[in-house]
Amino acid sequence: VTGYLGPTEDPGALARAIGAALADAATRRALAERARRLVASRFSLASMVGAYERLYGNLLVAGRGAAHGTLAVPPDQPVARAQLAGPGPDLEDGS
Repeated sequence: VTGYLGPTEDPGALARAIGAALADAATRRALAERARRLVASRFSLASMVGAYERLYGNLLVAGRGAAHGTLAVPPDQPVARAQLAGPGPDLEDGS
């Protein structure tokens, strides 16, 4: 759990959830830490590169053979990375 959900038309429920979070520092810290880990895992450089590789792989496959019924590149199968000519950013050191 990384937060609380409540009814959209109930401001009292929102106020109670905020009050509960303000009153319990340990729970508030635990929610924040779980949310931080979730965001870090979903939006890390490696996961974003993998998502783009799958997207472009799907587009390439779709463009080459949509009539053959092969459109998806499963998330557990990496797509070969294209070799780029010329200088580019070095993703390893963040530049």
